[in-house]
Amino acid sequence: MSIFDTITRGKTPKPPIILLYGQEGVGKSTFAAKAPNTIFIPTEDGLNEIDCAKFPISKSYGEFKEKLLALRDEEHEFQTLAIDSISAPGYPSPSSLFSLFVESENLFPLHLRPLRGIEHS
Repeated sequence: MSIFDTITRGKTPKPPIILLYGQEGVGKSTFAAKAPNTIFIPTEDGLNEIDCAKFPISKSYGEFKEKLLALRDEEHEFQTLAIDSISAPGYPSPSSLFSLFVESENLFPLHLRPLRGIEHS
């Protein structure tokens, strides 16, 4: 194989990372639930009236991290990850969580980005 056989052309699409910000009750979670195969990691109440797949509420950052690792490491059907809410007390700042998803070289199965900076404990 020649080195020239490794050349690619065109765009390399990556899944978008979207931060929805707004007052309680404006429809942020409803909007996220309409994305393809969404799974929610809730950190507070608020999804009871939305028809969606969701983990139980994470009561600590450890529980939250466990769910992120499961999505990273285990096979699943989900294509969209919604964290509701990233402003819950006791969790990393939104910018810290966002940095876990940015500049990934590989993609999760079904287009979820790998979670950089999350270590197994």
